[in-house]
Amino acid sequence: MDEGNTSQDNDHTPSAAGFVVGVDLRPRIKQLLQLLESRQGSLLVPDDISSKLDAIITYFTPETNENQLDRESMLSVTIDTPLIQPRAIFPSEPLNIPVKYNVKISHKIILSKLYEHPAGTQLEYPETSADSNTYVGHLFQLQKDETSPLGNIVYSQGAPMGQSSKKSPVKCYLLVDHNGRQVECIRKSSTCQGCKTCENASMEPLKIPHVQASRELLAERLQLESAINAMSTGPARTILRRTVAHINALKKRGCGFPFQEVTLLTPDEELQWTTMREEGLLARRGQEISELCRGRLLYTVNKEGRPVICCEHYNSHTSRHHLLDYTPSREQLDLNYLEAYFSNDVEELLAMEKVASHLGFGPRAPCMTVENYSAQRTHCSIEHRNEDDQLTSIPLIQMPCKSRFLLYSPLEEE
Repeated sequence: MDEGNTSQDNDHTPSAAGFVVGVDLRPRIKQLLQLLESRQGSLLVPDDISSKLDAIITYFTPETNENQLDRESMLSVTIDTPLIQPRAIFPSEPLNIPVKYNVKISHKIILSKLYEHPAGTQLEYPETSADSNTYVGHLFQLQKDETSPLGNIVYSQGAPMGQSSKKSPVKCYLLVDHNGRQVECIRKSSTCQGCKTCENASMEPLKIPHVQASRELLAERLQLESAINAMSTGPARTILRRTVAHINALKKRGCGFPFQEVTLLTPDEELQWTTMREEGLLARRGQEISELCRGRLLYTVNKEGRPVICCEHYNSHTSRHHLLDYTPSREQLDLNYLEAYFSNDVEELLAMEKVASHLGFGPRAPCMTVENYSAQRTHCSIEHRNEDDQLTSIPLIQMPCKSRFLLYSPLEEE
């Protein structure tokens, strides 16, 4: 017998002038039409999603149909919420599963709802309650070779946890023998460990509690999210994300050549270097990092006219081992963004990033990254601007959950 309760704590190149539009929206619109046909009643979405759809409709009207989006109007918009906001899920009861209400299972616990699952049931997302004062139960009919139903639950479980002693068994009113007498049980408890999310996400919507999930509900959410995100995909999104990711990789690695020449850093540069090493130690789980060259990275053009990124100590005759990166000339990167970044052109960077943010991507756009609690990743895979307006990887933070699982299982007969 299982019961649970949940508390409330629970990628044409972009430029400052705009983006070249070359994406066929018909497949995405068809996806939305299919969603409309499959859903009854209103299809409610957050205001920012509605605004994006309004912008698309306006774009294709004869009066405002242009080859490029207007930069000034886009720069006036800021996004403070995710493209897809989590919502509280209060679904109807699963079909064909008997349900009882107000069921007492011990002298202390009364279940507000009890699901009686047939033999062979594998429950991945058990329904829980909306607060810590009520309980939802799940009664399983197990065959002799079946294992504990807790092993099928997808939610990460951990401390606080424990179980009763075999020497001091407990009883559950629902678990009885053929004669109707209550049998001795072991009671095991565990707690949902929550998940990890990016610090750049909008936290309040993520804290909205839900009482049940399912593969169908998750598929519906992912389908809608994919349709909305697809409206902002294309070369611009891919190129900017690739460019920002390459910059961040260079920042983390630096020149990469063993320490040799002394580099005189400013106090701000010294702080950035120290922060980078601390993040590297965290990602390597404390494994020591050897001392590397601290040379500044420069964006320039070589004598063949090819854009390159190199260490300030690089010299083709005397110091060939320092970084010389030909990636900008070999891959599709946004050269305007690279030049603005390495020349510290803050205004140009801000303009390009605000345009991208309005379209739902880039380092200033809200993040929707969510990882399993047990994931080894420590930082978000998408580069963002931090509170100091530095381009960096944002740490993942834990979103706690206080759902507690209690499992009553009969002791084996001796």
